[in-house]
Amino acid sequence: MSHRVVDVINRLSSRQFYLFLCAIALVVYGVRGFGFPESVQGDDLDLYFHAVNRVAATTGFGQFDTFGFFDPYNGYLIVLLRVFTKIAMLGNDTNFTTHAFLLMTPLFAVTMAGIGAVVARVTSRFIALVALTFLVFLPFSNLVILAQINTVAWPLALAMIVIAATRTYPQTWFGKVGLAIVFSLTTLSSGTMLIAIALLGLGIIERLKRINRYEIALFLIGSISFVIQWMSYTPRTNPKLPIAGELYKALFHFSPQFLRTKVNQPLFAEDHIILWIIPIMLFIIWVVFAIETAKVDRHLVVSAIKLFGAGFMLLALLIRGNGWFNTHYLFIPVSMFWISFALVYYGSRHHVSSRFALAIASVLFAVSYSGTYYLL
Repeated sequence: MSHRVVDVINRLSSRQFYLFLCAIALVVYGVRGFGFPESVQGDDLDLYFHAVNRVAATTGFGQFDTFGFFDPYNGYLIVLLRVFTKIAMLGNDTNFTTHAFLLMTPLFAVTMAGIGAVVARVTSRFIALVALTFLVFLPFSNLVILAQINTVAWPLALAMIVIAATRTYPQTWFGKVGLAIVFSLTTLSSGTMLIAIALLGLGIIERLKRINRYEIALFLIGSISFVIQWMSYTPRTNPKLPIAGELYKALFHFSPQFLRTKVNQPLFAEDHIILWIIPIMLFIIWVVFAIETAKVDRHLVVSAIKLFGAGFMLLALLIRGNGWFNTHYLFIPVSMFWISFALVYYGSRHHVSSRFALAIASVLFAVSYSGTYYLL
């Protein structure tokens, strides 16, 4: 990026820069998702029929929950999914998927831009653009994320995790209240928020001598919401496949498309080399960046390590909870990896060798990029 472009971006106000990030994300997501199928798919079909056929309860808490927002699905609460389903049902019934696309595309764009704004606060606007670029071009199909209501909690949970890992909170009371509400609602919609709550707790422990009252309040709000979520949780009885083998399948995310089609097939020696070399190279580059950045900003590296480690832990928990690996489990963990990658690049960005390493990482990203994601 030329110095002139960087100067123009740096002269923008915080609000203007956020809108700039929103515009980039909205354009990319809009183009990627434009060809979405009109038929209602997967879990959205269950969400739709629940909203259409639900009979309101006349006793207990259900009598106050007119629309069934707190009705569990697959063993846990999905409050935001229920709310967005109701919104998507407004108007002509035949346009449910179109409405879902019109809701989800701006939601993803606004949330990813928010993550970019968080990254900008702890690093620079250029690094925020690097992180946003990785996020909006992640190889997940439009069918999976941009035209289904069941992904509402994905970007929101990712944003809450990034905020907790970097300890970057709103500076106004309006922003703080808004974040607390979104944090609670997201926790009532996804068990993934356990990671965000744990990161908040870790942040509190790290700086006991400099207690952040808002951080403690957010931790308590999240914990209470998670207890409510836990009370509705029903463990799945699926058979548990060996977790090592299921984690191995996750490596195919970083492989070229031709190799992804072989995810459940025996691989040749050269296939194994390609499968392992890309994640190994990315990890080596990540470590080199982290070492350089630690000399400039140790706390930034700590945040990156939190995201890296928590992403791996989240993937393992999702696999163990379900019993086997599903490809959509990778969206948040992989996003956490690339955000951490952008963070550790910050401290070494002025080195020519680091810029070369970033170029290599971008090439590896492009090599594994197909625009869509592999399915099992």
